[in-house]
Amino acid sequence: RRVVLPRAAEAGLNALQHDRESGAAEMALLAVDVLKSIARELLVSEYESGANSGADLGSFEELVHAWEAFAWYAAKARPAMASALLSACMRSLLCIERKSSRCAEPSVYRNSGANVLLSKKCEECCSNIRDELASETHRVVANAADALLDLARAKWKERKMFVIMTHSLSSLAVVALLALMRCIKLESDTNHELVVIVTESRPLFEGVELARRIRASVTELDLSSSSVRVEVITDAQMMANIGRCDVVLLGADHIRPDGSVVNKVGSAMLAECAYACNPTRVPVWVLASSSKFLLTLPSEPYPLSPLETLPLAPGADFEDKGALEVTRVWPIQDVNGAIVVRNQYFEPVSPSRITRIVSEHTGSSSAAPSSSSSTEAQLRLSRLFARQPSR
Repeated sequence: RRVVLPRAAEAGLNALQHDRESGAAEMALLAVDVLKSIARELLVSEYESGANSGADLGSFEELVHAWEAFAWYAAKARPAMASALLSACMRSLLCIERKSSRCAEPSVYRNSGANVLLSKKCEECCSNIRDELASETHRVVANAADALLDLARAKWKERKMFVIMTHSLSSLAVVALLALMRCIKLESDTNHELVVIVTESRPLFEGVELARRIRASVTELDLSSSSVRVEVITDAQMMANIGRCDVVLLGADHIRPDGSVVNKVGSAMLAECAYACNPTRVPVWVLASSSKFLLTLPSEPYPLSPLETLPLAPGADFEDKGALEVTRVWPIQDVNGAIVVRNQYFEPVSPSRITRIVSEHTGSSSAAPSSSSSTEAQLRLSRLFARQPSR
C-alpha cells in the first residue's frame, strides 16, 4: 500500500527539522502533539468542517500507518534525537492499539461516530504519553538534585564553593540546577556558594540562555548573589577553567548501546578536559531518561511503500547545519565561498569519560537502566519492520 503523509505530519516534520533550540526531550513532546494532530486530521477534521459526510474519513489502519510513517521520517530527519522521538511515537502507538482492541475491532472505525470516539482515544493516549514523559523527567531531576546536593555538602566541608560546569542547554540540567538552588535556599548554613560555569555553546549561544535562566531564578528564589554565581565562558576556555570544578553536568540527545552519549558538539571536549584534569579528574555526570537509550532503527527504506516525495532531506548522523549560523558573528562577512565552514551539531562522548548516568531509575548508574516502556517501544518498532511491504 502507498502511504501518503497527512498535512499535519508534513508540518510536524518541517517543525522538527528546523528547530535549532529544543533538545530531545522537547522534541519528543512535539512529536506526541503531532500524532494527536494527525489523528484529528485523518479521523474527524473534514467531517466536522462539513467537507464530507464521513464516507472518506480515514480508517484505524490508515491512522496506524500514518503514525508509523511519521515516526520513521521524524527519526530520519533528526537522527541525533531518533531514540527519544521513536520512543514517544511507539509508546503512543502501543497505547492506541491497546485502547482500540479493548473497545472494538479496529476495522469498525470508518464512520463519523466511531471516528470521533477513536480520535478521543488518540487524544487520551497522547495525553497519557505526555504525562509519562513528564513523570520520567521529574524523577531524573529529583535523582540529579539529590545526588548534586550530597556532593555539594561533601565539598562544602572542604571549602566554601561548589562548582559545576555545563555545556549547551539541556532542559534536564536546567531544571536539576534550579532544584539544587531551592535545596540550597533551605540549607541552614548561608555561607556556602554555588558557582555554575556555563560555556557559550556556539554557534547559537545556548549557554548564554541557560545562564540567563539561572540568573532569573536566583532573583525569583530571593537568593543572594553571594550564594549563587553564574559565569559564562567561551567554549575555548573549558580547559582553563576545568580545574576549578567539582563536577561536569551534561544532557544527552541519545545514548548508544556501547554507552557513548551523543550530545551537543563540544561535550566530548569538555569530557576530555575533565578526564585530563590534574591532580584529580573531574567527574562527568550525564542526565538522561531511559527513552534516550537508543532504539534501533533499521537502515532499509520504510517498509510499507515509499512516499511520492519525501518532504524533507534526511539528516546526517551528527546533523551538519548551515555556515551562516557560524559566520554571522564574524567581523568580516564577505568570504566569497573561499572558506569552507563546518557546523556540526552533535558528537559522541566516550563511555570511558562518563562517570555517572543519572536516569529516572537510579541516581548512580554507569550503564543503560532497564525500562519496560523502552523495551516495549523497541519491540513495537521491530514489528513494524518485520512486516512485508504490500505492493
